[in-house]
Amino acid sequence: MNGLKPFDIFVIGGGINGTAIAADAAGRGLRVGLCETHDLGEAAFSRCGKAFHGGIRHLERLKLYTLRKTLKERNILLKRAPYLINAIPFIIPCNEQSKPRWMLQSRLALYDLLGNKYLRPYISHRSLPKKPLECLNPSAGKWLSYPECEIDDSRLVISNALCAAENQAKILPRTRCHSAEPIEHGWRIVLEDIVTKERQQVESKTIVNATGAQVEKTISDTLNSNTRCHTELVKHNFVIVKKFYDGQVGYKLQKNKRQVMTLSPLGEDYCLVGPLVESYSSKNNSDELHSGERESESEGKSETKPENNCVNDDVIRRLLNIVNPLLDTPIKSSDIVSSYSHIRAIYRDPTGPSGTAQDYVLDFSCTKGSNPIVSVIGGSLLTHRVLAEQTLELLSPYLPHLKKPWTADSFLPGGELPGENRNGQHHEKEDSDLANYRLNSLLKQLKEKYPQLPVPLLQRLSTCYGTRSFKLLGDKQKIEELGQHFGHHLYEVECDFLVEYEWADNANDVIWRRSQLGLLFDADQQKALSQWFDKAYQYKPAVRQLSAS
Repeated sequence: MNGLKPFDIFVIGGGINGTAIAADAAGRGLRVGLCETHDLGEAAFSRCGKAFHGGIRHLERLKLYTLRKTLKERNILLKRAPYLINAIPFIIPCNEQSKPRWMLQSRLALYDLLGNKYLRPYISHRSLPKKPLECLNPSAGKWLSYPECEIDDSRLVISNALCAAENQAKILPRTRCHSAEPIEHGWRIVLEDIVTKERQQVESKTIVNATGAQVEKTISDTLNSNTRCHTELVKHNFVIVKKFYDGQVGYKLQKNKRQVMTLSPLGEDYCLVGPLVESYSSKNNSDELHSGERESESEGKSETKPENNCVNDDVIRRLLNIVNPLLDTPIKSSDIVSSYSHIRAIYRDPTGPSGTAQDYVLDFSCTKGSNPIVSVIGGSLLTHRVLAEQTLELLSPYLPHLKKPWTADSFLPGGELPGENRNGQHHEKEDSDLANYRLNSLLKQLKEKYPQLPVPLLQRLSTCYGTRSFKLLGDKQKIEELGQHFGHHLYEVECDFLVEYEWADNANDVIWRRSQLGLLFDADQQKALSQWFDKAYQYKPAVRQLSAS
């Protein structure tokens, strides 16, 4: 060995599940490592639908216990990272295409009763458009509204990785798990940088396989193990169009009482439409299991929009055929400004009702009694925290010094906003207005400390980084001190911050997965940002930090 102290737990995969497990474990006093083949959250969990529902789909099968748990988890996350979540009203038209109005109304009442009432005061009819159904087919009929959330999914992944790093976890993006072999009381793992091909050998008592769509491939090819939980791959397809309706609202559109499409706003100018869900075969498509982004992986730099080339014309046609009959003005292919898809592995319980899939399954194996693996199959943004707790519970017999669960009462980095103390207790305001109150208080403090900086800049920073905005800006007071301006209030100081503290390596890391400015940047602005990266930074393999430590 190379003198490195063995890890207690090593996580393969840097999506929401992997980073949540690493954060929870590191906060419980364990020595934790995590590797991700590409950028953190680059695959499925930065390419989800932005609507962060509380599990309303569980009402379809009356899975009330599951629904109550998911609503509880959403309310916990609303307190842990309020700056990443935006509560908006969703509108459900009631017509011959949808379920009967009385059925929808009773289900929404049950939804509120089980825990969604926490969000109800966040919206009112005053926040709805004057003509809420104006963009829909004239036969849309009556309607109902209920509150849901939009979430910055990729920043949620980064926030969990930051939480892990603050507790001394080693986070290794662009690092592949080349191989793993069982040894006495654990595993010997060979890590490889995907650009330089440098390798580093580490040891760990336990392994967590959180590689998403590649979970079975990792079990068989990398870990040389077996699983009884065989997965099915499904692909979720979305398109992005210019927003064609007024107000910050979303729509749940149902066709033939079965297929459901969501329209949800992306900022002020764009709208996300989808998903069209289809079965997916992984044969000859291994690259797509990550994204359509990397054109020059060997160089470590790639500047193609991650949304491009992921959804083909046939899928777009089928998606539009579902949603267009429900709209007043149909969406044309030329209206689509971007598209993307993500691929998930799911486990269908062979003993359950036909066609039903479990939210997630934790597959535990320990063939020699001292080489435990937990493989995560499925999971979602909504269940990541409790999934992490259950993963550590499975591994607890091999981790005798594991401390008690802690994440339910903690903040993610940047989440401790004004008006709340470390124990999650707030001041002056009630729950019904808490999130808006704290975000407004944070923006007010930023304006007071940086009175000469543009308000739109401060507003965006507050919703991306929360209280870490103060660390990002430091003592800079004038616009000239922020460095080169790349467009849309993205300055050099923010890019430096993302490289130093958030593992950013290229322009795509910044505009697509950390600042959420990708849709606004044109080709020339992306090129200028890429040129700045090439000039300002040299690639540093993450595995070297292991040698340095």
